[in-house]
Order: sequence, then structure tokens, then C-alpha cells
Amino acid sequence: MERSDELSKLQLLVSHFSEEQLDRFEYYKRSGFSRGSMKKVITNVTGCQKVPPNVVIAVCGAAKVYMSELIEEALDVQDQLNKTGPLHPEEIREAERRINEKTNHNL
Repeated sequence: MERSDELSKLQLLVSHFSEEQLDRFEYYKRSGFSRGSMKKVITNVTGCQKVPPNVVIAVCGAAKVYMSELIEEALDVQDQLNKTGPLHPEEIREAERRINEKTNHNL
């Protein structure tokens, strides 16, 4: 029952998206990190040679969420600077700084 409620809420939300929002949502759904590449990163960081598949999947999901938040914040930075076009490194760095500031205050 909960699954169908979530699906109907998502359909309602998506039905109210602008064309740009719908395009971005589609890109988000289709995007992801390569499990093989992520496994290599996890192995290098942790030093463990055997990484369970569910850990790789969880880290890929967390990375996707973080990148989504970073891009959203960078777009806000770009908007505040009255700029348009592709994101620039300084906008992404400022977004990262803001996210880190927010998370450090919540500790």
C-alpha cells in the first residue's frame, strides 16, 4: 500500500514539473556511478580487497545524492551571481563550502 501511495505522489509531482524540471529529473533517474569504479575507490580508501556488493550499491546511492545536492546548491550560487550557462568551478567550490558549513553546524 505504501509503495502505491509513494508512486501516486511522485506522479502528481512530476505532472506539475516544467519542461526544464522534467528534463533534469529524467537525467537524474538515468544517472549513476559505475559500480566497478566505485568498488575501486572504496578499495583504495578502506584498504579492504573484498567489498560486498550491497556496500558498493549503498555508496553509489549516497554519492548520487551528494552530487545532486552539490549541483542544486551550485545552481543556486550561479543564480545569486546572476550568471547563466554551464556551472563553473568557482560556483561548485562555493556550493561545497556552503554544504560543509550547513553540515558542520548540524553536528
